[in-house]
Amino acid sequence: MPVLVALFERSDAAIAAEAGLATLTRGGGGLTQRHGRAPLDANILPEGATEFGRNIAIAMVAGGVFMAVAGGLAGAFDLMLGMGIGMGVGLGFVTGLLMGLVGAMQAGTRIPKPALRALEARLAAGGAILVVELDAAKLDAATELLEEHGAVAVETC
Repeated sequence: MPVLVALFERSDAAIAAEAGLATLTRGGGGLTQRHGRAPLDANILPEGATEFGRNIAIAMVAGGVFMAVAGGLAGAFDLMLGMGIGMGVGLGFVTGLLMGLVGAMQAGTRIPKPALRALEARLAAGGAILVVELDAAKLDAATELLEEHGAVAVETC
């Protein structure tokens, strides 16, 4: 589902917009969250507003490449009896993928998308950010509704 992010200078305007969005998201058609302070906790944001898979993939590739090189060196210097360079690279790559996955999961790689981070930087005291996850068919109507209620900026994630 697409995610709209709206910045409001006043929290009461965000509350009014949130009430208006209830008609668009009624019946399980979406989710609306209001945030009044930075930094945003990405663990409670909808999936569409966060970068999760990309960061895990980066950690896994980096771990795989690093360990493949380390395994290749271990095989080249004959640090383990019977392990050649190819076997070292293969074992190192698989080990690195797993280490990258575990490390990424433990580190909490879930962060807000760039559009949300840009609005978060502009969030002032007394303001609010609305994060709205809804059907693609309702995207234009939701954007208009947010702008009518005084949103300073509306971005799509």
